Amino acid sequence: MNQPPSRDIFSISHLNTDIRSILEKGFPLIWVSGEISNLAKPRSGHLYFSLKDEHAQIRCAMFKFKRQNCRLDPENGQQVLAKAKITLYETRGEIQLSIMHLELAGQGGLQQQFNVLKAKLANQGLFDQDKKQLLPKIPHQIGIITSPSGAVIKDIIAVLARRFPAIPLIIYPTQVQGIQASEAVINTLKKAQQRAECDVLILARGGGTLEDLAAFNNEQLAYLMAQSKIPIISAIGHETDFTIADFIADKRAPTPSVAAELVSPDQHDLKLQLERIKAKLKQSTEHYLQQYQQQQDYFLHRLKQQAPKQKWQQKQQNLNHLLHRLDLAIKQRLKNKQNTEKQLTQYLLIQKPVLQHDIDHLTQYQQQLVVSISHYFSQKQQTLKKLMHQLHLTSPLATMERGYTLIQKSKTKQLVYSSQEIKMGDRIQIQFIDGKKKAQILD
Repeated sequence: MNQPPSRDIFSISHLNTDIRSILEKGFPLIWVSGEISNLAKPRSGHLYFSLKDEHAQIRCAMFKFKRQNCRLDPENGQQVLAKAKITLYETRGEIQLSIMHLELAGQGGLQQQFNVLKAKLANQGLFDQDKKQLLPKIPHQIGIITSPSGAVIKDIIAVLARRFPAIPLIIYPTQVQGIQASEAVINTLKKAQQRAECDVLILARGGGTLEDLAAFNNEQLAYLMAQSKIPIISAIGHETDFTIADFIADKRAPTPSVAAELVSPDQHDLKLQLERIKAKLKQSTEHYLQQYQQQQDYFLHRLKQQAPKQKWQQKQQNLNHLLHRLDLAIKQRLKNKQNTEKQLTQYLLIQKPVLQHDIDHLTQYQQQLVVSISHYFSQKQQTLKKLMHQLHLTSPLATMERGYTLIQKSKTKQLVYSSQEIKMGDRIQIQFIDGKKKAQILD
């Protein structure tokens, strides 16, 4: 009797499990575009909704741990892009998408992401002006992070060559557009910071749409720029284009050409400034020399008016006058004392009877008076001798007594202080202590 063929019989649970495994292994992560509908937000923190277009829809689930990293707060009717993997909800046997990431579709989505990131970084204080670094006035070396081809690098090089060609440049080539652009810019900026061979960096690219500039709206790039010890100038897009990098940078330039102007001094302005400094220095030097010459002329004039010999003679004359006055004063005082003595003597003679005791006292007073006058005169003589000795020490004649002489030019009678003031053939006059001699320079 023939046996019926054996059959593999699946339970529904087993079948759904296998289908789920096949779906998840057969489809990688995919991006799906659609409109949100039937949105549910239970207390668990998960999200359940459908994505639909004009002809179909599919169920979606976004679990709590994925939703926490999503900046978008989804609403019904939003057009979104979803990064998801295909799976099967085994309990109900429904194919669904497990959402990994969710963002608004098109420019609206990018703009919302831009606004969310901008607000986040602003709340952290990364845009504050007190965190901005000052740009060097004259950089030793300028680094440029941009695409090595295109008009941007040519414009920057042209401006720097015109304004200050002596500053060396280092170009750090990088991708500035595309899916890998953010990672490329970040790695290039890290390289420039590690090498630390420039004291200012220009981060530049040409204009474009918000999607074209997405590489510079990266959160990781923003933190890297904020931590940079090298000042950074952002020159991204046109004047009306703004990126997160513009707000983080130490200085934002509306165009790459303006960025080149910000980091380079104008050599023509520097030349004018140097000329002004040179003229001012020359004027100050001439003024100082004029003052010095005027002061020198003043001292020479005073020296001519008060020659050492004339000054000594004047002091000698003053001393003689003082001695004469002193002699007259002493004689007058002695005469007054003698008159007083005569008056006292007459007074005593008139008094009757005259006591011998009073006469003895009078004689004693007379002797004391003579001694006092003599002592006073001696003190004045000692003071006079001391003054004459001091005057003699300051006299040029005392110096000349030790062998020194005074040399004058025969024509001008000017004193000669240095051998540099006379030359071969000059006639001079030599003043000795006991006379003058004329001479001529032979060697």
